[in-house]
Amino acid sequence: MIFYFITTLFKRSYKYLLLTFLSILVGSFLFGSVLGITKSISNYFVKEGKTLIGGDIVLSAPRIILEDNEIIKNIISKSYKVSREYGVQAVFKNTLSSSTSVASVRAVESNFPLYGELELENKTVFSLIENENKVYVEKVFLDKINAKVGDIITLGIADYKIAGIIKKEPDAVSLGISFTPKVIMLLSDFKKSGLDLTQSRATYKLGIKENINNLFTKDELEKTDKYAKENKIRFDNSTDGPNNLVRGLSSVQTFAGIVLGIALFLVVVNIVANLSYVISKFRKTIAILKTFGATSGQIQVIYISILGIIGLVAGFLGAIFGAFTSNSFLPILSKFLESKIESVSILSIAILSGFMGLFIIVASALPFLLSLKKISPKQLLATVSDKSNLNYIKSTVFYLPIPILLFSFLYIISKDLKLSLYSVLGLIGIFVFFLILSFVVIKILYIFRNKFPLIISSSISSLKWRGVETIIISSSIMTAFSGIFIISAIEKNIVTNLNQNIANSAPGLYIVDINKSQLEKVKIIGGETFKEYPTIRGRLLKVNDRDITISTNGNVTRELSMTYRSNLIPGEKILNGAWHGDAKLKNAVSIDNTFADDVGGVNVGDTMQVFVQGLNIDVTVTSIHAGERSASTPFFYLVFSPDVLANFPASYFATVSGDNDYLKRVEGELGIQFPNVIPIQTGKIIDTVSKLLENVISVVKLIGIPSLILGLILIMVMTSQSLYERRRDVLILRAFGLTKNKIIKLFVIEVSFIILLASAVSYIIAHAIAFTLNKFLFNFETLAFSITPIYISLSILVIIIIFAYIISNSIVKSSLKNMLAEK
Repeated sequence: MIFYFITTLFKRSYKYLLLTFLSILVGSFLFGSVLGITKSISNYFVKEGKTLIGGDIVLSAPRIILEDNEIIKNIISKSYKVSREYGVQAVFKNTLSSSTSVASVRAVESNFPLYGELELENKTVFSLIENENKVYVEKVFLDKINAKVGDIITLGIADYKIAGIIKKEPDAVSLGISFTPKVIMLLSDFKKSGLDLTQSRATYKLGIKENINNLFTKDELEKTDKYAKENKIRFDNSTDGPNNLVRGLSSVQTFAGIVLGIALFLVVVNIVANLSYVISKFRKTIAILKTFGATSGQIQVIYISILGIIGLVAGFLGAIFGAFTSNSFLPILSKFLESKIESVSILSIAILSGFMGLFIIVASALPFLLSLKKISPKQLLATVSDKSNLNYIKSTVFYLPIPILLFSFLYIISKDLKLSLYSVLGLIGIFVFFLILSFVVIKILYIFRNKFPLIISSSISSLKWRGVETIIISSSIMTAFSGIFIISAIEKNIVTNLNQNIANSAPGLYIVDINKSQLEKVKIIGGETFKEYPTIRGRLLKVNDRDITISTNGNVTRELSMTYRSNLIPGEKILNGAWHGDAKLKNAVSIDNTFADDVGGVNVGDTMQVFVQGLNIDVTVTSIHAGERSASTPFFYLVFSPDVLANFPASYFATVSGDNDYLKRVEGELGIQFPNVIPIQTGKIIDTVSKLLENVISVVKLIGIPSLILGLILIMVMTSQSLYERRRDVLILRAFGLTKNKIIKLFVIEVSFIILLASAVSYIIAHAIAFTLNKFLFNFETLAFSITPIYISLSILVIIIIFAYIISNSIVKSSLKNMLAEK
């Protein structure tokens, strides 16, 4: 019998359930596509982690890693293979043409790489053999030095043969961005160059391959990690997945989680709004069922089954389309990353999404289904219910499963507990704010309604009479607009601020790794525009008694470039305290204001401890300064008084300005006389950053597009739903003598007002969020206002007006007899 009622009611009510079905379908499509992409990438990194970081364990530091420690010795003794690597920048010379080129040298041992393969062009086989003096180079290096495979090039006092062209390094993801071409050679061969690079910026790596018959224990890994932290050594563990090797991906995954959270929240809100309309159509049927003896439990089973089928089927189908779309996109992503990324099972995602649709639609209908026990046939027919405060509180409690479900699905995507919790709480907070705002605006307009023309006054009254329904629709549309505008505003601010970080007035040439003994001669080569800045690498350990090394902010725990001087450079200004050069203070440091905020707040008079070349140094903060980041001249987070760092071996960073011919001459002379000194043209940096920026924005747009489409679809769906729900109002309006044209005009004004209000509020909210992210996440100084949302708003307004006219015209054309029958 119950099955009979389910099929019969489903046949009679499928038109009302269509909007709900489409909402879940679109939401599950987004869920399936985002889950498919993120899961595929996550699986890729877990599987390829060993290859990407260069071993099961990789230790790296700016100094030689001593292997005589018991912890390191124990790990090495259990390993299958160990690979040592020295990375430094140096200048090579073509012996025939005298052309020079700077390169990032990777001096490795013969068992490199521990995992994966170094791919070379023209099917060349990679092989490093002692005393063959071979190097493998990137193609751009050959172009710069005017050479080809087989030619002889010089580094220091040694000659090397170019043996092949590097196509792809297996661990390239973990190496970061390089503005200079790569050269790979044997470590023992590199030592023959005779270059003194002790004061140059270098990286030492110790890669360890696990013995499959004697695996590392959890305790051994934890001890190694602890040892690395205590000795300021970077520790990468392949079992930790992508966390240690591509930290930048986390921001993309976080953004995907936020976008998905907004989308799912929009879907849920729309389903709740739809069900409030759909279930109202079931009231007479429910009353009849109760009159003929059906229990509340039986009715609940009937409607849970109907709604559950809708949610299950829509969730399943939407996810299939979404996962299929993401799998179709993976070959493009694989080509971009130059690594094969395997697709995930569409069926598993579809099943998960099907249950998501089932749970969400049932949770959305839960308040009504639970209220059936206390509603009589008379109340249902009269559309009367208990509206006591206690009943409102209970109804609110009934909606709690919805945010719990949202949290659960977000956690499945992001695997981040805090992100999932904050996203759900933030979305609820924003939506509640929109509810309150809609209520206040409509209330105020209703008070002053008599001051407007009749049609507008009627529209305001209509919005007020519809009460909660108007508020929910308005808030839902505001949330949809906000999701669209937030993406646009963030993108605009990223582009604007990153472009400002590299000024058009940047010096033409950066010169890096100048030894102290070379400074005067390099200065002569650089000419009048030469400006030097001493640089010493170190880490911040403590601020007062706070241990900075345990911070989760990589910007404060990383190795920093520090400097010392008595003078302020152009663009610097003291915000607080006394500049040590003017006051002739000793044992002093001036800290950059933004970096002071990053470490949790620093005040004048605080003490700091820094780690420099094996020593812990205590200093006092005597001033807080601000640097000019957009001038493309060096700015330092920590500037010490000369007495603190002057006795440490330091390298120098310098800038030179001039035309292209002048800069090329400087580069050439430096390459011949000082192979360790690295000249870098600022144009190359700008090109590299621009390409990186384009890639980041492409990813952001790619992730944001489904959310934009969903928001636009939901705006259309909610608007059409709002109009269709007005069919019964047409009776009243016609009874009061309004003509069909005036009723159409009334409906068009109503939806236009909701769209304008929603877009205006959302524009403000989106840029407020962009401002917050600029200040507390990106450390951007400029708030850029995006004009794209205005175009989107105007376009949607035109579409909605046309849409509203067509729908309202079809409604008012219905005969009174048909509308009375439907009523």
